[in-house]
Amino acid sequence: MSSTDSHATIPEPARKLDALLGTWAVSGTMTMGDGAARVSGRWRFSRVADGYGVRTALQTTIEGMGTFEEEELIGFDPSEERIHFFSLNKFAVRDHVGGWKDDHTLYVEYNGEQQGEHCREGMTITLAGDRMEGHVVETLAGVVVVTTALTLVKQP
Repeated sequence: MSSTDSHATIPEPARKLDALLGTWAVSGTMTMGDGAARVSGRWRFSRVADGYGVRTALQTTIEGMGTFEEEELIGFDPSEERIHFFSLNKFAVRDHVGGWKDDHTLYVEYNGEQQGEHCREGMTITLAGDRMEGHVVETLAGVVVVTTALTLVKQP
């Protein structure tokens, strides 16, 4: 079986993740309370698990906070028919779950507990060719605590 034939058996929601592949320059802002900080860096996406998933490495600098790194595994679970977006960084490990809202928009959400309170983190990724927009809103006990807006440009 050729790699093209093998790719044809991958479910459509997993195949759509291919649009994320590559290295992206990151710029944007993170807002916490009344303050906003500039974010810049690089986010690399590579195929894993025979094309059924994507692994990422995010390396950024956040103004006033220093470096921030995160690793993620993203994949489609056919039994649930949902995308899982597992993230790991120095603050938390989270399993965001969701799916494709349309051909260009992925929405995933984490619901769990932090500091004894309900924590929700919603993440929207919108693809437009060699550009990607990312928007993350984190709430704790129903109150927005962090909002992040990122623009990514695919690197050659």
